[in-house]
Amino acid sequence: MANSRSGDSVISRVVRLMSAFDRDLPTMTLSGLARRARLPLTTAHRLVGDLVLHGLIERRDPGCFGGCCFRNGYSSLAGR
Repeated sequence: MANSRSGDSVISRVVRLMSAFDRDLPTMTLSGLARRARLPLTTAHRLVGDLVLHGLIERRDPGCFGGCCFRNGYSSLAGR
């Protein structure tokens, strides 16, 4: 079920956030992450907060985030 103006489901938006990370760009700022995932900054902020809470994205240097999926063996999310 979509619950956004764009018609994207929450799962679709989370997958886009997780897929934004790759081996060439393992960390990025929240605004960079929102841009690569094609999400509004406020949406990215809310979803990234939940992903950090559940250990799927790490908060790195101040204002920087990194995907944990490579370390945890879920690299199939990258590059889609």
